[in-house]
Amino acid sequence: MCARVSQLYEKDHSESTIGRVAMVKEECIRNCKEVCSMARETMGDEGVILEKQAIKALCDIEAIQADEGSKTLKLVVAAKEMAEIAAFKL
Repeated sequence: MCARVSQLYEKDHSESTIGRVAMVKEECIRNCKEVCSMARETMGDEGVILEKQAIKALCDIEAIQADEGSKTLKLVVAAKEMAEIAAFKL
């Protein structure tokens, strides 16, 4: 999904809008967190040991999510594009 949005952006900037990018970012982070959580749970007690990399991946994705912005903010950006009504004014 991320690769396709990137291709659309490189090809024609009008095809890839801020709302679409925000939704793709949120979806990818959500999927990644789910996979990391499943890996940690599958490993049981060893899933929290740093050498096994499962908990490290989960912590890394949490940091990426914090850096990218909150889920609410991304959804506000996407909703503004869909409804063409701003939730806030700058």
